[in-house]
Amino acid sequence: MPVTVNGKSGPNVSLTAADVPGSLTQTTADGRYILSSAASGFVKTTTDQSIAGVKTFTQTPVVPGGKVVPLDWVNVKTLGAVGDGVANDRAAIQAAIDAVSTAGGGVVYLPRGTYRIGSALLPTNATGVQIVGAGWSTSIKITEGMNDYAFKFDGTDTRMTFANLTIDGNCTAQTAGGGIYGIGAVQCLFQNVHFVGCYDWGLYLGPQTGNVFGHNNKVTNCLFDNALASAGIGGGIYMTSNDENSILACDFEYLGGAGAGPAAILDKAGTQFITACNFVNGGNGCVGVRIQDCTSTRVTTCNFDGTSGDSIFIAATRCNIVANTIFSPGMAGTPGTASGIHLEYGTKYNVVNSNTIASAPAAGGTRSLIREEAMGDAGLNSIQGNTLITAGSLSVAALDCHGVDSIIRGNIGAGPTGDAGFLTQAAGDTRYLASTAAAGFVATTGDQTVGGVKTFSQAPKVPGGPVNSMVLYNVKAYGAIGNGIADDTAAIQNAINAASAAGGGTVYLPTGTYKITAELTLANHITLLGDGDFVTEIKQTSTTANGLVGSSLIYITIRALRLTGPGSGTGRGIAFTTEFDYCLLEDVTVTDWGLTGIDIEQPIVSNFTRVTSRLNGGAGFYIHGTGLGAGTSLSMDSCWARDNVSNGFSFYNMTYCAFVACAADNQINAGKAGYLFDTCVGMSLIGCGSENNNVGVKFSGGGTHTVNGFFNYANPATGVGFWVTGGASNVHLIGVNESSPVAGASKWIQVDSGCTATVRGSIHSTADQFAAGTTISISNSAGVEVVAGSRATGQNTTLGAMAPLGDNGVGVTQVADVTTAPSTNPTGGVTLYAESGTSVPLKFRDASGNVRGVARGSSFATADQTSVGTALTASTFLTASVQANAVYLVEALVYWTTANTATVTTSWTGPAGATMIWGDTTTGGDIVTTLGGVSPAWATGTKLVRIFGTLVTAGTAGTLGFTFASSVAASVTVKSGSGLILDRIK
Repeated sequence: MPVTVNGKSGPNVSLTAADVPGSLTQTTADGRYILSSAASGFVKTTTDQSIAGVKTFTQTPVVPGGKVVPLDWVNVKTLGAVGDGVANDRAAIQAAIDAVSTAGGGVVYLPRGTYRIGSALLPTNATGVQIVGAGWSTSIKITEGMNDYAFKFDGTDTRMTFANLTIDGNCTAQTAGGGIYGIGAVQCLFQNVHFVGCYDWGLYLGPQTGNVFGHNNKVTNCLFDNALASAGIGGGIYMTSNDENSILACDFEYLGGAGAGPAAILDKAGTQFITACNFVNGGNGCVGVRIQDCTSTRVTTCNFDGTSGDSIFIAATRCNIVANTIFSPGMAGTPGTASGIHLEYGTKYNVVNSNTIASAPAAGGTRSLIREEAMGDAGLNSIQGNTLITAGSLSVAALDCHGVDSIIRGNIGAGPTGDAGFLTQAAGDTRYLASTAAAGFVATTGDQTVGGVKTFSQAPKVPGGPVNSMVLYNVKAYGAIGNGIADDTAAIQNAINAASAAGGGTVYLPTGTYKITAELTLANHITLLGDGDFVTEIKQTSTTANGLVGSSLIYITIRALRLTGPGSGTGRGIAFTTEFDYCLLEDVTVTDWGLTGIDIEQPIVSNFTRVTSRLNGGAGFYIHGTGLGAGTSLSMDSCWARDNVSNGFSFYNMTYCAFVACAADNQINAGKAGYLFDTCVGMSLIGCGSENNNVGVKFSGGGTHTVNGFFNYANPATGVGFWVTGGASNVHLIGVNESSPVAGASKWIQVDSGCTATVRGSIHSTADQFAAGTTISISNSAGVEVVAGSRATGQNTTLGAMAPLGDNGVGVTQVADVTTAPSTNPTGGVTLYAESGTSVPLKFRDASGNVRGVARGSSFATADQTSVGTALTASTFLTASVQANAVYLVEALVYWTTANTATVTTSWTGPAGATMIWGDTTTGGDIVTTLGGVSPAWATGTKLVRIFGTLVTAGTAGTLGFTFASSVAASVTVKSGSGLILDRIK
């Protein structure tokens, strides 16, 4: 092939430094770059050449109209890497890392293939270095017997990126090592990385040199799995002396090797953010998240399914464990040993709120749903508003809490009889069933609808990961104009088709308005990328066509663009059917469509971030399951629905979804809601708001929802702030706030009959409306619980009487006296009642008819009392009234003095027919078996005597009294400070 150099041409050209002064340029109609050794000039060639002193680089890939690969990329194959899974590619990859590091940063690119390495890759001074693959089909595999990590940092302040690749730890052929050993990791990004089969840890984040903390790393959309066969720890992420890291939307599946203390995440640094992650199965007691010897880590909106050990283990302080969903803790481990949330040694000031925890379906499979130990001065924790579901019996208890001064309240459910609706799972099945009754479940091996029971599919286990190709398909290279006048439909579709034919890629729409007249069909592994939702616009002019469509999509990304409709008609902005898995919408605006703005069927493990849907003729967002099953695990972050004719966010048949900092405004038509959840399970709204909607938030059917920190502005006169209806159950409203309701507004929170809800910390002025029989103080007559203090002004809680009983300061709980003590046994639990005129004023009656005291009865000697002589004298102070047909434990602590020659005898008096066995604790044989029997004589002097006994009364009530006497005509004085205590035990 002829070569031309600075005017010299021919099949062979002799080059000098003057001919090749050195630069990187591209010929006009060519797709190849030429790098020379000097500062200017270029060599033109149409094929790869080897010319003395000049190294040529082929553009990667050569795509008509495709985007040019940045100049700071190094493809490892240009340096000799093979990627066939056999050759040792370590030297080539290390050379690429060193080259990019020396240049001050850039991308080390690994095309698809398996790159075997024989020793660790060592990034040195690697700030700005990016290790990027072509998706999870790019695999870096540790050679058998290497016994080390694939990558090891040097301990300096390292800011690196790892993206779109697999790291295969080959754990069964190692005795040490793992994925990435990140000492000195600072502001690193680990994105779309598959850590598989790592011997100890997939990702280790440690300190910088000199034990300076690493910090602010981000781990997103990564998968850690398949380490059960490891002889080591077989864990996911370990953080020590490396804090303020974010772990978002990652999967941890089948972890836990034979080594000590396996965990999917082990945090020994604190101040971490673990959000929207999924933890599945595991072995060898593998804990889901273990937080130890640190402080202030947050675990929120995560899903735990059948962990081998505790789902969340805490031996730390000031941590927030909020809005997580936990199923079957311990199901994959030793029965009866694992708990859903376990607060162990030294736990203080932790918040465990608004979590949903269900035990393993097998009897005794789970120890406790929430366990709080008292070791290490533990306590002062907040355990509130959790939903506890006992699917199979527990080996200990749902709430097993022993910390000092912890706040434990508002936790719903201790088993099927405590819940109006709950989730359960059939043995050997992978599908959860939501029952509308109080017990039982329907087993199914497929999506079914069986007699009022709807089935929910568990999120699928994914063997591979997303394809995130580095190739850009610029729509203008396919003929798009982007002036808002020319029809760009065919050009954009052709770019999409080209990317799809290559196995995936990024379709790029530069700044402009792209007119379309028909719908655009997306395919798997496609990214649709603009320059921003205010500068890149796809504008549909047809009133009958949708905007973007697709079916059974996986790994779709739509980012930084606006999708505009014609303002009327029957089209929808986004209409994806059948399934939508592992997908992302980010910085997208959908506006002016005739029907729904965004209509997505059965999304699974997907994320919407900063997505706005507005001015549409239907709902802003319509997200729903199908006849095949529910959608699940959709995260909505900073999304906005506004000015839509129908509902803002309309979710139907969805499970385990989280809304964070979302807003819904101006859905003002009658009956339309800012947020509608119809037949959904496990919806969580944190820090969201509603302005000027006819209904702020509506829950219809389904259940186990949490709303935390919600702001509702301008509640209208005909609307409702929060509406719980259609049998919705276990709805928690925490810290909800009404601001500036419209004049005449009459309903703030409405809970209909047959529903269950908890309201805590509500600030509002509009009245609540609860089903008939409920009250504003506290009631369960219609399944509604409104916790004291959930009013703007605060109020007392009164049980048994609506009128206050006195001492009416804010926050007082008062129990009214019963007119007649209960005589009917409860079917379960206990009946609590007060009889203030008795020695034990607060009692409960259990299902067996036993009556016991809640608080002790007591009397106290406030002055000395002296008896002279041998006749028994009744104590003025040590007396207590007792009831008929009761059993009491009696304890007296008596302090007396005698004259020098006197000894002391004691006895008791009581109602007719009563019997008593009693004695002091210092003399083993000192036992009296009758109520009026007399004790052996006590020696002369000053004594402090402790007397115990059991009193059984017959059919007569009366008074139990202590008596005492001297053995001679001398004085005995019972001193002030002596006391009598009665416990009614039956």
